[in-house]
Amino acid sequence: MGEKIALTFFTLPLMAWGVFSLINPELALKYTLGMMHKKVKPNRYFIYNIKISGAAYILGGIWILYFVWSGRLGV
Repeated sequence: MGEKIALTFFTLPLMAWGVFSLINPELALKYTLGMMHKKVKPNRYFIYNIKISGAAYILGGIWILYFVWSGRLGV
């Protein structure tokens, strides 16, 4: 049971980053690119990429939590 709770707490920040990427993609892009590319103007393809990766983070987190709590992961 402790392993399931630990994996849940490691998965929640992953899902939170996905929600943050969907809510504010420009700021998420700034953190993703880092300080080296500070002057890069976000075009629509960068924004689409951040939104798609945010949705993938959320779906991946749900998938991990499902397999952990359903007992199929072996934990």
